[in-house]
Amino acid sequence: MKKVIGKRVLLAAACFLLIAGFVTGCQKKTDTKEESGRSVAISGSAVSGTAADSDSSTVSGSAGDAESELAKKSRNFANQIVSGLYAPMMEDFTAELANQTGEENLRASFQSIAGNLTGYEGIESVEESENGEYHIVLVTLRYGNNQGRTIQFVYDKQEKIAGLWFDVTLLRQNGEEKEDTYEETEVIVGREPYALKGKLLLPEKEEKVPVVILIPGKDDMDMDGSIGNGENTPIRDLARGLAARGIASLRYNKRGFQYAYSLPESAGIYDTLTEDVGYAVDLMYNTREIDADRIYLVAQGKAADYLPALVQRKERRLAGAAMLAGKPIQTTETIYAEKKKAVKCDAKYWIETNSTLPLLILQGESDFETPMVHYEKWQELLKGRSHVTYHSYQKLNHYFMTSAGKTDTTEYDSTGSVSQSVIRDLADWITGQ
Repeated sequence: MKKVIGKRVLLAAACFLLIAGFVTGCQKKTDTKEESGRSVAISGSAVSGTAADSDSSTVSGSAGDAESELAKKSRNFANQIVSGLYAPMMEDFTAELANQTGEENLRASFQSIAGNLTGYEGIESVEESENGEYHIVLVTLRYGNNQGRTIQFVYDKQEKIAGLWFDVTLLRQNGEEKEDTYEETEVIVGREPYALKGKLLLPEKEEKVPVVILIPGKDDMDMDGSIGNGENTPIRDLARGLAARGIASLRYNKRGFQYAYSLPESAGIYDTLTEDVGYAVDLMYNTREIDADRIYLVAQGKAADYLPALVQRKERRLAGAAMLAGKPIQTTETIYAEKKKAVKCDAKYWIETNSTLPLLILQGESDFETPMVHYEKWQELLKGRSHVTYHSYQKLNHYFMTSAGKTDTTEYDSTGSVSQSVIRDLADWITGQ
C-alpha cells in the first residue's frame, strides 16, 4: 500500500486569479512538514495576486523569533480577517490588486475554508521568508479540535500586499509526535477489456469504515475529476476531505478517459457509466476494511442525472446516495442487439420504487450547467419525503468551487478546491445515517 503522510485535512479555498506578473497562474504548494513547530502544511491555492514559490528561503521560522514590522502587521491583519474585517488590510493592497478584487470575494474565499470552524484560539505561529523581491509572511491560525488555517501575505518592495493565500493546515496537540495518515491504494475496477485504474482512500482507523464511490460527471473524466486550465481536481478534493473525516472513498477513471481510442462509437450509458458503477459497488462490498452495510454512491453532474439508474442496479448493497448538481430526468436507452444494456432512468424512482433510501441533493447556486431551477424541481417533485436532504451553496459552481462568475467553460480555468462546507455536509449526512 502507498501511505500518504500528514493529509487528514486537505482542502484549500477556491482561487481568485486577479493579477498577472510574478506568477501567471495559481500555483499549488507542495506538501511540507514543519520540523520545529506543531503544524503541517497541506495544500494551497492563491486567493488573489502573487503566489509564493516553494523554493523561498526562510528568514524566521516561528512566532518565538524576532518579528519584522511586516510580520507584526500581518499578525494584526490575520486577527482582523477572523473578526470579519477586511477593509484595513485592503488599504495595503497594491493598486493592481485593489482594482481586481473586492471585500466580497475575499470574505467568500476565507469563509469557504474556515466558515465551518468554531473555537478560534488565536495565532499559532508567524513565519517569514524571502522570494526574490517579495517578502512572505505565513500566519497560522488555531481553532478548536486542532483545526488550523493559514493566511499567507506576499509583500512587494514597497511593502504593499501583492498576493494573498488562504489555506488549510493540520495542527498537532502539544507534545504530540505522531502524524495522522491515510492509505491510498491503487485498485482495478471492472474487468478486461475495460479494466479501469482507481484509488481506494482509507482513513487510519481500526474498525471498518463507511465508503463513498465517487462518480465524476463527464464521460471522459479521470479519477480525480480533472477540469479546466487551473488543474482543478474536485473528485480528489472530495476523497481527501472525506478521509479527514473518517470516511473512505473509491474513485476511478471513466472509460471515455482511459479507453478514449478503443471505446466503440456505439457505447451507451451502460458501457460508459452503469456497468462500471456496479463493478465498483461489488468491489467495495468485498473489501475487508469497508463496512459493507455503509456503501454510498456520490455522483456529480451528468452522472448524477442518471443516479436513479445507478442505484437501481445495486440498490440492495447501498446505504444511500448523493447527487451533486443533478437534474430530474426521465430517459430510456435501448440497444436492441444487447438487451442487458438497456437503461431506464426516471426521477420518480425516488417516489414510486425506492422511497426509503437516504438521498442527499447538493446544488451550487452559481452553477450555469445545472441551474437552480433543477434543484427547485427536485424539491417540488420530492416534497414531503423524509428520506431526502437538501443543501444549496451561494457562489459555488458546478464543481462546488467558488465561482469566478462566468457562464462558459472558462469558469473552471481559475484554480480552486471544493468548498469545505460541501465536504462537511456530505460527511455529516453519511455519519448521521
